[in-house]
Amino acid sequence: MIAQKSHKYTAKFSLRPRVFLWVAPPACSLKLNVDAATDGENSTIGLGALVRDSDGFPLGCFAKSLTGFFSPKEAEALAISYALKWFLELGFFRFFCRE
Repeated sequence: MIAQKSHKYTAKFSLRPRVFLWVAPPACSLKLNVDAATDGENSTIGLGALVRDSDGFPLGCFAKSLTGFFSPKEAEALAISYALKWFLELGFFRFFCRE
């Protein structure tokens, strides 16, 4: 018999949006920003990434959804893993990564 993990997540909403300032990487470098979102009710997660140059110009982005039960930390780790693979496939090697 295989035990199945059960996760229950509650949605958290705020009336006050969080504000983040983008910090540029050093000149001639790229910055890879990644994020993930979980939807425990529908057993899915969304992953995304954006790469920008040191002037903030976007060079590429990707988004992916996966089915399954994942904790927020697992989803973030998957986002980083998929984003790094995608980033290297594009031929970029010098970068900074931030979740």
